[in-house]
Amino acid sequence: MNSAPPPYSSSSGAYNDPSFNTAASYTGYTPNPVSTTSSSSSSVQNGERGLGGLIVGLGAAAMLNNALNNNQAQAAPLANGGTTSGNGREDPLAILARFDTILLIDDSASMASGDLWREAAGAVSGLAETLVRYDADGIEVYFLNSTEYLLNARSAQAVNELFQRVRPVGISTPTDVRVEELLGLYIDRLEATRAQNLPTLKPLNLIILTDGEADDPDTLAYALAGFAERLDQGRFPLTQVGVQFIQIGKDRAATKALQALDDELTKTYGVKRDIVDTTPYKGRVTAEFIMKSVLGAINKRIDKSC
Repeated sequence: MNSAPPPYSSSSGAYNDPSFNTAASYTGYTPNPVSTTSSSSSSVQNGERGLGGLIVGLGAAAMLNNALNNNQAQAAPLANGGTTSGNGREDPLAILARFDTILLIDDSASMASGDLWREAAGAVSGLAETLVRYDADGIEVYFLNSTEYLLNARSAQAVNELFQRVRPVGISTPTDVRVEELLGLYIDRLEATRAQNLPTLKPLNLIILTDGEADDPDTLAYALAGFAERLDQGRFPLTQVGVQFIQIGKDRAATKALQALDDELTKTYGVKRDIVDTTPYKGRVTAEFIMKSVLGAINKRIDKSC
């Protein structure tokens, strides 16, 4: 795809090119609010439907929709820095309390190689235990293929149990589909709350742990460019949405794909708003590594907004 993202109509709440309207592309898919639970069943639930082997509906987007309904809060102004800790020193992690954190985990079969799955589990569980000190809501965890999910994860135990239930056996890497699903719902809600003069949603950090290239990297870039355009049209803060792709594993093709994604957004689509950051593998992914990457991206956007 070499054309720019199609213009988005704020009045109709859709792209002028119908093929790019995320929700419309899922025929019969309407994410409805449901009761918040800590995890899903691995079976297909009522209201879910298959999309090329990926289950959409109550297993992911609707659960996020419910979480957004329950956690809607006035977003505080962002400042470059954090609050002070008990010893009087500034705590750089305190700024993460102002963001909702969603992790999207690659559970394709290639993640079964070596120690990648265990490494991912350790990083995510450590992240949950650290962030709960700053955000009582905890984190949300979804997968590229599995219908399992975890809302309001606050402990390493909850995350480890989730990773025990989910195994990396997926036959594809549908990053583009999942990102469209999760980000599309968030931005829909963001625009709707503004239109209704409701409190602004908390800014979102979407962290994607992956060891390989997306099935359709062009569609992924196209979708991200469209979301950036919508945020620009709405004049939302530069820190409103951040998408952090973190590579796990040493696959050189994956490294090149992430670098190409970053380049394609600016060179092919001329995206001005920087919502995407990519971090190559540095030998091991840990909770500290993820937080450092995310903080770097947040501070970069804050600096640009000043």
